[in-house]
This record gives sequence, C-alpha cells and structure tokens, in this order.
Amino acid sequence: MTQALKGNLSMALALVYGDIKAQMQRLVYPGFISDAGDWLNEYPRYMQAAQIRLEKAPRERMRDQMMMQQVQDFESRLANRRKAQQQDGDQMFALDEFGWWLEELRVSLFAQQLGTREPVSAKRLERRWAEIAGRG
Repeated sequence: MTQALKGNLSMALALVYGDIKAQMQRLVYPGFISDAGDWLNEYPRYMQAAQIRLEKAPRERMRDQMMMQQVQDFESRLANRRKAQQQDGDQMFALDEFGWWLEELRVSLFAQQLGTREPVSAKRLERRWAEIAGRG
C-alpha cells in the first residue's frame, strides 16, 4: 500500500491519499501491537479496506470526499476531546474504544463488502459520542 501512496498524485486524489496516510500512522506506530490489544485481529481488514478505497477513489472521488468528511468530523471531535481530557481512566478507555469504532466506520463506508465487527453507522457513533461527552 505504501507504493500506492507514492508517486504522481492528482490534486483531486491528494486528500484521499493524505487521509489514508494519516490513518495508517494512527494504526501503525512504535508500540501499536501492545496498544491495539484485541483490535489487532482487525488490522488485516483495515488494511484491505484502505486498499479497496485506494482502488475505488479515482472513480468515486465525490462520494469518497463526502464519506471522508463524515469520518474526519468524528476524528476531529475525538482529537479535541483527548487533548482536553484529564487522565480519567474510564474516559480514556471510552475515547480509545471510540477511535476503534471510527476504523470500523471507515470499513463500513469505504469497503462495505468486508463487513464490520459489529453494526456501525454515523448515527450509532453520534449516540455513542453523546454518551461519552456526557461523562466528561
């Protein structure tokens, strides 16, 4: 997949490639194997979903952009909450778990044929976010 992210990029696809690159950096970093825990089993599916997205993106740029915006809106909220959050263990666990559900949302949106660990949608994540936001 790294090869697909290098080389000549059209401006129209640069955002897609940038988003996938950022996703891979969130998933794979020093210590990710121990940090991922049980979610490590899902990594092959996440990588396959990103590959499928790369293949579809040139044909479905507008659709990809709309779906990417949905995910990025959640990611932005999560990042802001993590920055502002105190070291409350329960809250940090909930935020970490929400991050994994965002990966599941990516699979659902960009490579639905791969299936998700449990049913996931933007609507379900909105409800989950409301629960998390109500805690802190």
